Amino acid sequence: MTPSPTIGSDEVDEYIPIELASRHIPGRPHRATVWRWVSRGLMRNGRNVKLRTLTVGARRYTHPAWIEDFLRDCSAETGTASQGSVERPSHKLASARLDAIFSSR
Repeated sequence: MTPSPTIGSDEVDEYIPIELASRHIPGRPHRATVWRWVSRGLMRNGRNVKLRTLTVGARRYTHPAWIEDFLRDCSAETGTASQGSVERPSHKLASARLDAIFSSR
């Protein structure tokens, strides 16, 4: 985990309000997705991975290094960086059913 930038360092200016964080993430996920990563996180191999934030007053911020940590933690667990949609078990079941329907014709 990357340590917190200290007050007085040049990195303090790099804090990003959570509502703007999606601009710094590949694929520009919706801001609701970013909030979900902050509040609930993602399960990866039985481990909950959350996007790290800092609260100052009533606002939450993240840092580019924390975004990198989060993305690395999420992709390292699966072995590859996710690009595109994730195939869920329900998708596999639906695909198998469609294959069965169309192959019987």
